[in-house]
Amino acid sequence: MKRLEQKKAALLREIERCAGLMLQGSLVTLYRKCGKKGCRCERGEKHGPAYCLSYKEGGVTQMVYIP
Repeated sequence: MKRLEQKKAALLREIERCAGLMLQGSLVTLYRKCGKKGCRCERGEKHGPAYCLSYKEGGVTQMVYIP
């Protein structure tokens, strides 16, 4: 039991160490239309997927593209 308590304490310390590096948000998959005449997206085949991280900063939603 003592070993489990030590392992739990070590894991909690690791989580606390990483907490400052974390960002609260969501991974979003986007499919978009480009608007060019004759493009396949005009027929419903949207471009994508593109991946973004969506998060709030000062109450405003921000999106960061993930290459």
